[in-house]
Amino acid sequence: MRKVIWVLMPLMLIVLSGLALGSTGYMKKPREDKDDFAYHLETILPSISEEEWDLAKKQLDATREAWWIVESRLQLSCQSDELREVATALARLEGTILAKDNKAAIAAWVGVLEQWDQIGR
Repeated sequence: MRKVIWVLMPLMLIVLSGLALGSTGYMKKPREDKDDFAYHLETILPSISEEEWDLAKKQLDATREAWWIVESRLQLSCQSDELREVATALARLEGTILAKDNKAAIAAWVGVLEQWDQIGR
């Protein structure tokens, strides 16, 4: 019986690891409105385009809150570098919004979107 357990344990760990790594797409999906990162990110672009900086900042704050929720789900299925890159891209976006730099904000927004899309690929 002990031999069977010693043989099955590594196999079970491999299977569980594979399931965790393959679940990134599922983990990115929102569970409720407040953790819908992609939706919140999409709401920022029109505000940037219209130079509604206060609204863009509020929308960025909601996007960051969604990110914190999603990030905690993704920690087991993603590389930490991917998660840090999204956080860094969000910080860049915040800087451009605070600077009220329309062109840089759009470029930073695209950077966040690209980082988000790269997670799990």
